[in-house]
Amino acid sequence: MSVEFDIGAVMRGPVVADELRKWPLMHGTLQTGRELEDIRQGGLIATKPKLNPLPFGEELGLANFVFLAPASFRLNYGYSLGAILVDPAVLQRQDLRFSDRDLGDVIDFLTILSEGHGYCGRAKETDTLAHLLEREKMTSPESLPDEWIREVLRSREFAGYCSRNYHLTEADFFERIEAEACSFPISLREYFARSVWFLREEILVPRVVESEFLLGYWNVHCWREWRKARTRETQIRLEEWLKVAAAFCTR
Repeated sequence: MSVEFDIGAVMRGPVVADELRKWPLMHGTLQTGRELEDIRQGGLIATKPKLNPLPFGEELGLANFVFLAPASFRLNYGYSLGAILVDPAVLQRQDLRFSDRDLGDVIDFLTILSEGHGYCGRAKETDTLAHLLEREKMTSPESLPDEWIREVLRSREFAGYCSRNYHLTEADFFERIEAEACSFPISLREYFARSVWFLREEILVPRVVESEFLLGYWNVHCWREWRKARTRETQIRLEEWLKVAAAFCTR
């Protein structure tokens, strides 16, 4: 099959796990100006400020990770002004973590419950979380809600909870996206334009995404290319993504 000839048809076709993993990934960012230039040259570094603004990120063990997700036309990954598009070749690393849900949902649940309110969010296995929080409240009734939450996050039981619910293999990660897209159903293009979407996909990269994987900066209005993709096939997909994104964002 000629990728160049059929790439438009691929975009209009269904979401298929093996195909999706060949398209650009995205890191939402607030960085501008000189900070972006530093990223272009030195890579995305997890310990830099603003990369991981999630409350309790250190207790969750997330402070040393850079967060990526399959690219979206809506810039709806993180609180971002723009996005850095990342070569999917980064998936060849063996030290990545994958989740189809955001651990931020867990923090929302624990925060709301610790303040005595009801919860209707999307955290998994909420009975377990409620049990762990209640145990901390009974152990330290005079503590503040934040202290209860920190003790829950540091517990051995919570580590097991995360392992069951938020640590997927790469294959399971992309297959869950495919299954969710098939339940609508939506095309690959519609997936990249997702708004109403149940999953909250995250790919966690330890320490740094090296500059060699960073393709450029996109903020809906313009694209600044930093480097070509590693393969011609990926470059074709990137160019198609940018073309369709530009049409989508100017509607």
